[in-house]
Amino acid sequence: MSPACYVYYAFIGGAVAAAGCSSGSTSIPAKASISGLPVVDLGYGLWQGTINETGGYYNFSNVRYAQPPVGQLRFAAPKPPRTNRSVIHDGQHGRVCPQGYPAWTKERNMFVDAYLADPKNISSFTKKPAPGIDPTATPPPQDNGWATEDCLFLDVISPVNVYDSGSLNNSGGAPVHVWLFGGGFYSGDKNDNNPSGFVVESMKNPQTQPGVIWVAINYRIGALGWLAGSNFTASGGIPNAGLHDQRLALHWIQRNIHLFGGDPNKITLMGASAGASSTLHQITAYGGSKGNAPFQKAVPESPAFAPSPSDAFQNSIYQRFLASANLTSLADLRKLSSEDAIKLNSLTIFNALYGNDGGLGPAVDGTFVPNLLTILLKQGNFSKNVQGVFAGHNTDEGLIFTDPSIQNTTAFNAFIRQVLLAGTTNQTYEYIENTLYPAVFNNLTGLGYNDTTSRLATLIADYTLNCNVRAVLEAFNVNKTHGYLFTEGAALHSEETPYMFYSASPTVDEWKIGVVNGTVAQTLQNWILNFGATGNPNGEGSPSIPTYGPDFTMGVLSQKGVGNPVKDPAGKERCEFWQSGAYAKQ
Repeated sequence: MSPACYVYYAFIGGAVAAAGCSSGSTSIPAKASISGLPVVDLGYGLWQGTINETGGYYNFSNVRYAQPPVGQLRFAAPKPPRTNRSVIHDGQHGRVCPQGYPAWTKERNMFVDAYLADPKNISSFTKKPAPGIDPTATPPPQDNGWATEDCLFLDVISPVNVYDSGSLNNSGGAPVHVWLFGGGFYSGDKNDNNPSGFVVESMKNPQTQPGVIWVAINYRIGALGWLAGSNFTASGGIPNAGLHDQRLALHWIQRNIHLFGGDPNKITLMGASAGASSTLHQITAYGGSKGNAPFQKAVPESPAFAPSPSDAFQNSIYQRFLASANLTSLADLRKLSSEDAIKLNSLTIFNALYGNDGGLGPAVDGTFVPNLLTILLKQGNFSKNVQGVFAGHNTDEGLIFTDPSIQNTTAFNAFIRQVLLAGTTNQTYEYIENTLYPAVFNNLTGLGYNDTTSRLATLIADYTLNCNVRAVLEAFNVNKTHGYLFTEGAALHSEETPYMFYSASPTVDEWKIGVVNGTVAQTLQNWILNFGATGNPNGEGSPSIPTYGPDFTMGVLSQKGVGNPVKDPAGKERCEFWQSGAYAKQ
């Protein structure tokens, strides 16, 4: 019988009380005073929290959920942590998984600003040579010096009133919100956003008082987390390692969250961009063939990824990664020093094509991802214990991924045929170019674009993101699901994220996330909180949001009309095409 582990408190300047695990039932000591620092006994180790007295919550930072993925565990499935009970971990040493930043992101920022000021400015952006692996390139430094392969950690925030309530058991605890960070599968970490505002808002929401538990997860990114293909797998690599990291962390949460005051039967998985598409892939994990998912609800915000169904393409990414280091095998890659592996990963990302993640992200592998995401959703091949989803997207998701040098129909067609969808049929190319996204630049047509740049941006948004939202809302019954459309400001990709993490109190808003409209932000927060608690985003004090329904209706997030119904701009015919996977046929 495994030991039953529990929580106890280490008082500042005092002795540790009620420490350890017992071989019998869990024993919960008396609740702490506000001056105490709680310690959670996870069996394999002890973690001490800190207290944010302004926000009224405990923060357990950098809790290990897996062994270091180094040596033979590099490019392998994550393993549960080894036991180390010799110290009480205070979590003060930050951890960031090795990452990188594509060189094209610098030009992107200049282009987007110029284009939004006046679309005619597009003429000043000329064609750049397609980058390859350039051994002389110098990627930017890693974040804060915290980058390490030993990065599989998570953070848990628990409101003091939840934690000290004495409900640290296997049921009856607070709702749990689990965050998967975004960043294109090449950057980001669990500390990217400060959840203080969201947690504090949960303490006021009638559905979630006295508050929710917040968990944020690190997972491997870049080539260290997303290599795939039959050659890679045959050599002993695990494709989609980042998804496996997330899955292990989710099982950790389901098993341990009661120790922090959370209910393992009230877990909502959520994320933005890459974190949102990861959320969708966790819903469809193994095609639903391996039993229940370790969560009950999901909130994917702008789920972006480039589908990767081609084994040949996946193999080419793996071979390119090997060649960039003058190596020939996975065994060689595993022998690299951590420093060299981190540099190689960063350089690979730095040289990605414009708007591209370097071919790194969720890939069809026959197991964890047995088919294209939208096909799995359409066929009902997902975990049926997931009770519902609340999903949404922004009005201009594609612009930041659009190569500004593509300025005419010839360049548009070449990009579709040679880069975005290389290898499919001429019939498919012609259908995309002439029927779904014709070169008709007239605002009266309702196509959603009026020049080549916005034409390509619309296509990219539908292919990589908008139709994913439509697919998951349809899969979970349009008469029961709800969706939002973020239209505030330019409504570019990821611009809703500061609203999700908005804080009304500048003393809590430590990350300075910027100026946002408080009404819009708190509406989004409370829709999510209501959904996590009840399965419905509607609730006391929140603007009403309609069901998605057969007319594909979403609730607006904008100062001009929070909650107002609007038709999902992701077109039916276009999304039916992308959701079918027809573009993947050779």
